Amino acid sequence: MTLLINGRFLTQPLTGVQRFARHLVLALDDILGDYPATLVTPRRTHWRQAELPLRHIQLEEWGTRSGHLWEQMELGWQVGDRPLLNLGNTAPLYHRRQWVVIHDAMVFAMPQTHRWYFQATYRRIYRRLGQICPHIFTVSEFSRRELQRYLALPQERLAVIPNAANHCQHWAGAQVPIPRFLDHQPFVLAIAHPAPHKNFGAIAQSLALLPPVHLVTIGTWDAKLYQSSAAPTPTHLSLGSVDDATLAALFARALAFVYPSRYEGFGLPPLEAMACGCPVIVGDIPALRETCGTAALYVSPDRPDELVAAIHHLHQNPALRQSLIAAGQAQAARFSWQRSAEVLWQTLALG
Repeated sequence: MTLLINGRFLTQPLTGVQRFARHLVLALDDILGDYPATLVTPRRTHWRQAELPLRHIQLEEWGTRSGHLWEQMELGWQVGDRPLLNLGNTAPLYHRRQWVVIHDAMVFAMPQTHRWYFQATYRRIYRRLGQICPHIFTVSEFSRRELQRYLALPQERLAVIPNAANHCQHWAGAQVPIPRFLDHQPFVLAIAHPAPHKNFGAIAQSLALLPPVHLVTIGTWDAKLYQSSAAPTPTHLSLGSVDDATLAALFARALAFVYPSRYEGFGLPPLEAMACGCPVIVGDIPALRETCGTAALYVSPDRPDELVAAIHHLHQNPALRQSLIAAGQAQAARFSWQRSAEVLWQTLALG
């Protein structure tokens, strides 16, 4: 019977969850062989991403709606008794022959991060999916423990399929213009996101202590979904949303990528930075310990002075920076989209 894959992620902005879905579908496309599979999406007029270059998995557009309405009413109605794979946290709430990837337990563990309506909606969705799905996948052992705790699930119903960063090999080589002064000034790169779990406040508090190292930020956020704990300040260079080639160029020239998060399900951006040869300084939390191993410098999310000290230490110690680059590339190589897809396919046991 044909495996259906929920393609709602193509209608969403490209963040870590959507990048996971894209690359896992591409990896599945390589390993499914003759097993029939179809990526089911809303109409292309709702898409916010490029089409996937699929060779074996078929593509079908269903219905007229988008968002939760499409997923619950049109996908949920038309799926019938066919197996359904959902890669982006949500799924039809009344279909039992399905699997879902829930990327973290943040709506339970850090409720202050999201707006109340988002928190209430996703708590209900996760609890319902925990009741009806035979297996729930997540992206780290830390998130598996968190979901087991908050959803009261037995360990055997949870499986881990990690993120990976081998897609970054396709980013290199493009000649991308970035602000010229960055060629001659040391800078650290960070994601400007005011949600409490991203802990941008620690970076903002460090700004006055950073010279001669500059701060460059990337990223945008949806103010309708997230509470704000720290607004980005005007005293740094903000590039906003950047494409993958520009991100690779920034990683290649940055002194380090800083990511002092308080909570993550996995932490894909530091892994991408390491894959691109950029040292990383991250928050000392369980998920980032799992993702980055011994290839990062760790700082307490509550100690901006530790972040400043780590940046200055890297700036003054080129040998340390080179050792972190080598260690980071080796750590990133431990993760693979193909291996994650193989674990997923073995767990589904449809072949």
